[in-house]
Amino acid sequence: MKNIPIIIAPFTVLLILGGVIVWNEYNSPFPSLTIEGPTPEASSTPVQIADWRCLEEGEYADYPLAEGAAPELKLPGFPVEVFVRSRSTREILSSFKIDDVRENIHPIEIHPCGAYVIKELGSERDKGNPLPNYRNEIWEYDYIGQAKKIVVLNGYDTHGVFKNDYSTDFRVSPNEKYIVLIRGYGGKDDYALVIKDLDTLEDVYVLPYKEAPTQDIGIQTTLAMREWSTDGRYFWGSIDETAYTIRLFRIDMQTKKIDAYDPPGTVMVASPLNTARGLIPYIPGHEFLGIDVFMEEEKEARRAKGVGSELYLYNVFTKKSFFVDKTDEPLWYFRMRWLSDIELQYEMPDGTKKMYEVKG
Repeated sequence: MKNIPIIIAPFTVLLILGGVIVWNEYNSPFPSLTIEGPTPEASSTPVQIADWRCLEEGEYADYPLAEGAAPELKLPGFPVEVFVRSRSTREILSSFKIDDVRENIHPIEIHPCGAYVIKELGSERDKGNPLPNYRNEIWEYDYIGQAKKIVVLNGYDTHGVFKNDYSTDFRVSPNEKYIVLIRGYGGKDDYALVIKDLDTLEDVYVLPYKEAPTQDIGIQTTLAMREWSTDGRYFWGSIDETAYTIRLFRIDMQTKKIDAYDPPGTVMVASPLNTARGLIPYIPGHEFLGIDVFMEEEKEARRAKGVGSELYLYNVFTKKSFFVDKTDEPLWYFRMRWLSDIELQYEMPDGTKKMYEVKG
């Protein structure tokens, strides 16, 4: 009997960070991810299927988050159900369920004309057994539950050979024009970040690992996805090493130019990036040791020395840092999330949620 291959992807450490540092300790009073329908000024990708149902003006869509999950992870509860609601009353106008959604760190995105999901197919989930046609695919659903397959990420071919074409992660641009994938994996000649036209699936931008801004780093790293800018012009990615982001980069989709930025050495892969202002939070001296008992031992050692935790913001454009807050608790992660381009929410050890407003 075959075993499901372990697919190493850039988001693996993020899942670990979410589980150990954030996962069970951050409860949101509004446990859902929300996106509103287009305003009169907004536009969306023309649809190719008759009667494809986008969100209309005055509507928004959301889905319940996993119980206890950190809001910034946007992890859905399973099974996944998407609600279309009235913007004015929050009343549920319609809903639909999506089966076979892969349970990983980034399995779903909600956009004005579609809900995009990674579906894990061909597996007896209750037994954990793969079937001969085991595969992971990206599908798009409209807002009455119609679906179409976008791309096969990986899976067994007809000869029983596992083809790991893309990792199980993706990012769709805000205008639903592009989709970002990671092709191959570390050590493969074709390892690359790929941006495809969402309609044709043609490659419009390819960043091979060997051409990425990694030449002077000197250690084994991985390509990772961050986020699109809200206007869809820029895509941000990062060069990561285990739990740490070594370098950020930004791709301009108009000029196809790539710019690289070096954050402080203690930026974690789970640190939320403000794509509009180039701001990323960091905690000097923070470490992630991966195993709870080691983390607790390190906390006790730091506590004995009176070493706490300090939160800063770093501007990758100006290369300036700004002090935000501090606590006596060692190795405290602050559970940060951007509420807007100027509002950073974070949490103190006693559970108090605070807000830092970016000036200027």
